[in-house]
Amino acid sequence: MATVCITNVLGGCAASMILMESLAKSGANPMHLVTFGSFILAPLIVLIQNPSILINRHIPLKSYFTIILCFFAVNVMNNQTLNFDVPVPLFIIFRSGTLLASVLLSYIMLGRVYSWKSILSVFTITFGIILFTLVSSNYQSPEENRIKFLWIDYFPWPRFFTGIIAQTLCLFLSAYMGIEQEKLFGRYGKHPDEMLFYVNTLSLPLFGFLWPEISKAISQFNIIKNFEITESITLPLLWIELIAACVFQIFCVRSVYKLTSVTSTLNVNMILALRKFISIFLSAYLFGNELNIYHFLATLMIIGGSFAYYDVFGLILQKYKQKYVKKNE
Repeated sequence: MATVCITNVLGGCAASMILMESLAKSGANPMHLVTFGSFILAPLIVLIQNPSILINRHIPLKSYFTIILCFFAVNVMNNQTLNFDVPVPLFIIFRSGTLLASVLLSYIMLGRVYSWKSILSVFTITFGIILFTLVSSNYQSPEENRIKFLWIDYFPWPRFFTGIIAQTLCLFLSAYMGIEQEKLFGRYGKHPDEMLFYVNTLSLPLFGFLWPEISKAISQFNIIKNFEITESITLPLLWIELIAACVFQIFCVRSVYKLTSVTSTLNVNMILALRKFISIFLSAYLFGNELNIYHFLATLMIIGGSFAYYDVFGLILQKYKQKYVKKNE
């Protein structure tokens, strides 16, 4: 069971990221459409697997209001930053900063106190993210894939800088959303599928504000990158990529949830670190994203800091000590 979950996490998450990058480079400005598609497919999959979710509700709908706003904003901004000259390896690495945001907000909102080891681990991760960001700051999307004009071009600074601001805001919104989810689960019990279903479904009306861009992307999808099978039959490749990206994204998230239930925290954190490495290297290999020694150093700092925060090294040492004791009994 654990082997299947690990394969699903590594394969599903890597495939989702590759397809997302491919769509972002299509020139059709599809990221709002991608987000909209995932918001439709995610609750549909949950509903098919558990139809009783419509009847047996544990959490009051009004309790979701704050989470819905945060979830919508985070997903829209996250996907849109791929249009802001933020390279995908940085996009992947930057998400590690959620740990810093969570520690800060938990201290401010919940009064949680962390050990010096945890604080130093978070500083190591933060320094790694800053280093990765600085060495990626000269990146610009290839002209053939770059959207000619975006509203952020009115700002007196490069798109990359706007992308970093948006990603930073996403980190803190994600951390705040996590705290709100924790409060709801503490009050009503843990019902992740129910929350996923209602948060996605109740967020759909908010896409009305983005509909002009979504409809434009739909038109572009119908004319760009069609594969002609016969004179009368064409295959819409971008639509296939879109559906596959949404399905793999949902598959990735649900596989991570399953993995946490069948294996130890140590294994989960190591698999998630390996997932980052695979996604970064595939992005560099398939799409020509440049990586140098500083990128590798920053990545090692981030993953090392994450391991130290979750005491992965201590758990490995404890595991070997137990094996050694058993061997000598």
